Amino acid sequence: IFGGIRRIGQVAARLVPAMVLLYMLCGFIILIGNITKLDDIFLLIIHDAFTGHAVAGGAFFTVFRIGFRRAAFSNEAGIGTESMAHGAAITNEPVREGLVAMLGPMIDTLIVCSITGFIILTSGIWDAKFQTTEEIELTSEATTIIDIGNIHEFNQPNKNWIGLEFYVPTNKKNDGGFIVVDSLYSNSSIYCHFKSEPSKTIIVKKGNWFKLKAEGIILTTMSFNKEIGSFGGIILMIIVIIFGITTIIGYSYYGSKCTAFLFGNKWKQYYRVIYVLSLIPAAIISMDIIINYVDGMFAMMAIPTMISTILLAPKVITSARDYFSQLDDKKSI
Repeated sequence: IFGGIRRIGQVAARLVPAMVLLYMLCGFIILIGNITKLDDIFLLIIHDAFTGHAVAGGAFFTVFRIGFRRAAFSNEAGIGTESMAHGAAITNEPVREGLVAMLGPMIDTLIVCSITGFIILTSGIWDAKFQTTEEIELTSEATTIIDIGNIHEFNQPNKNWIGLEFYVPTNKKNDGGFIVVDSLYSNSSIYCHFKSEPSKTIIVKKGNWFKLKAEGIILTTMSFNKEIGSFGGIILMIIVIIFGITTIIGYSYYGSKCTAFLFGNKWKQYYRVIYVLSLIPAAIISMDIIINYVDGMFAMMAIPTMISTILLAPKVITSARDYFSQLDDKKSI
């Protein structure tokens, strides 16, 4: 962080390619092992995305909105941050550097994120659930023993169940909530407590299904663990740590460049100290708060970036035509 763009480039040049290649290797191993499921997965994606039920329920636009927000954070296309990194490159052809920059969104969104989605879908963890063997009464924050019957896309109760959350089946009289597994009672039953509105009690009928409540890195880790064992989860954690480190380093550079532009170069070191110290509270703040904050800041950055992109588009088009015409002239010689 304190070494400037050269040190940042040296570290990122080693860590990022290794991270992407390792992740893609694991992903391809999982997908090849489940190659017979891929046709059903494609049909599932198309069915759930474009059926009348999904559109009528607003699911399509909800998924589109969430995907747009996460993609913006993933590749930062249209946000304006990556232009600072590529602008620091030493090159005689800015158009060529722009073409290189365009590879980033394709690799990390179209390829890496798609691999993640297929891993989750082929593992079946996204649809993991268990069935009750008898009628149970759930009271908010009270501990309950649940006997487990059939299990779908999941292992028998074990220590890995502790801390997991499952959605409570819903109906007209029951607006749901979720249970948290506290401990194991036996090989086929669990201790859990019900998380919902205060003093709320509901009845869950025999045979109802409790669906796993998991998302983000937890869902991906569980998918890796199911497909390639606990070793897969370890690999994923290493990849996530590398991603976190390179993201922290990269954003320190963006912030220091903006600080230097606004207040002068002498303030860059002060900014870096404040930035490093801010990592301490950031590590303990709720993830929902962080995600909402990041989404808000990215939206604010996208507005001036898109306006400037539209204004500069004619110059970019002219430069691109000149660059490609030079390439054509070299080929014809």
